[in-house]
Amino acid sequence: MSGARDAALTVLTRVEVDGAHAAAVLAAELAGVRDGREAALATELALGVLRRRPWLDHLLAAAASRPLAKIDPVTRRILRLGAYQLAFLERIPPRAAVFEAVEQARRRGTPRLAGLVNAVLRKLASRAGGGLLPPRPDPDADPEELALTWCLPRWLVERLISAHGGEGASAMAEVFNRPSPRTMRINPAKTSRDDLLIELGRAARPNPASPWAIDVSDPDTGRRLEERGLAAYQDAGSQLAVLALEAGPGQQVLDACSGRGGKTAALAQLVGPSGRVLAADLKRSKLERLCLELHRLGLEAGIAAGDLTGDPPELAGSLFDRVLLDAPCSGSGTLGRRPDIRWRTDPDKVASLADLQRRLLAAAARRVAPGGRLVFAVCSVLPEEGREHLEGFLAGNPGFGLVDRAPEAWPAGVPWSGGSVLIDPRTTGGDGYQILCLHRDRIS
Repeated sequence: MSGARDAALTVLTRVEVDGAHAAAVLAAELAGVRDGREAALATELALGVLRRRPWLDHLLAAAASRPLAKIDPVTRRILRLGAYQLAFLERIPPRAAVFEAVEQARRRGTPRLAGLVNAVLRKLASRAGGGLLPPRPDPDADPEELALTWCLPRWLVERLISAHGGEGASAMAEVFNRPSPRTMRINPAKTSRDDLLIELGRAARPNPASPWAIDVSDPDTGRRLEERGLAAYQDAGSQLAVLALEAGPGQQVLDACSGRGGKTAALAQLVGPSGRVLAADLKRSKLERLCLELHRLGLEAGIAAGDLTGDPPELAGSLFDRVLLDAPCSGSGTLGRRPDIRWRTDPDKVASLADLQRRLLAAAARRVAPGGRLVFAVCSVLPEEGREHLEGFLAGNPGFGLVDRAPEAWPAGVPWSGGSVLIDPRTTGGDGYQILCLHRDRIS
C-alpha cells in the first residue's frame, strides 16, 4: 500500500512545513481513495507518527550513524514512518516496513539516502516484536523522561500532573496516544439510537458517554449515515455540552461560538419549529459551512457573523433562554483525535486563550435572559481554561450560580459535580471537556 504511505508522508510534510492541520490535509488526501484499508493505513501512519514523534526520534537517534538533525527533512519523515510501523504495527511484517520505506525514499526523498534508510530501519527491525515500545514509566519519574515516553511536551506533562496527579496524568496520556473512537450524534428526527444500532449491527455500538452517541467502526459507515441524514460526527463531550443546556421546544437559543455547526444542529432539533437558534461566530466561512450542514439535515437557524465581545447587529438588545458558549481553547482534551495540537500549543497560547475565554464568558452572560441558562464548554483538560474561571465569573456576575441538578438524561458514568463538570477522557475514551453550567436568577 505505497499510496497510503505517500499520503501519510504528505500529511506529515504539510503539518511540519506549512503548519497545516493534520485532519484537514488527511481528508483532502483521502477524498478520492476507495480502498478502505488504504485509507485506514494512511490515517494510522500519519496520526500515529504525530502522536509518537519524540519516541520515534529517540529510537532513530540510537540507530543512525549521524544526528537526525543532519538528515534532510523528507528522509527524516520517511524514517519516522518506517520506525512507527516497526514499533507499533504488528500486522506489518518488518521486512515489508523496511522495503516500503526504502522505496519511498527513492520515490519521494533523496534517492542517495535510500541506503541510510535501509541501514537504520534494518537495525531497528532486529529489535521488532516489543523491543521498540516505550516503557511504562513511574508517574513520579522526572518530567523530561515522562515527556519522552508519554510523547507530550514537558510543559504539558507538568500541567497534567499538577491538575490530575501522576497516576491520572499517566492514564490520560495513554488515552491521548491511541486513536479516538469515531463518534456520531444520531438525528432523532429521523431515527432512534436503538433502531440505528439494530440496522448497523457490528458496524456500530452505543457510546455510553451520551444518550445520542454511537461509535462507528469505519469511515464508510459514517459517510453513509451522513449522506442519509441519520447521524453526524460529533464527539460525546460536545454532545454533553448541548445536553447540559437543557434546551426545549419553543425556546430562544444562542450558540455563541458555533463553528461549523455540530452543536447548532443538535440545538435546532431540540427547540423544534416553534423555537429559534441563532448561530454566531467570528468567521463567516464557518457559518457558510454551518448553513450547508443544516440544509443537509433539514434544519434551520439564524446566523450572526461578528465578535461576541463587541455588539454584532444581529444580537443588539437580544436576550436568550439558553446560551451555549463552546469557547476557543487549547484543544488539550482532543489530543487522541488531533495529535498535532500537542506540538503547536504552548503555555503563552494557553494563557492568551484563557484571557479570551474570560472575556467571551462575560459577553455571553449579558445575553442570558432572567431565569435562563448559560453553558460554558471547552475541549480542554487544563483547569485554567475551565473550572478556574468560575470564581472570578461569579464574583463579577452575582445574578448567576451553578446548576446543581444534572439533566434527567445525563449519563450516570459522567459525574455532574454540582454543575462544574469534567468529561474525563480516561473514562469516556473520547475527548476531554470541561463544562460550567450556570443559571441566571429571575431577579438580578
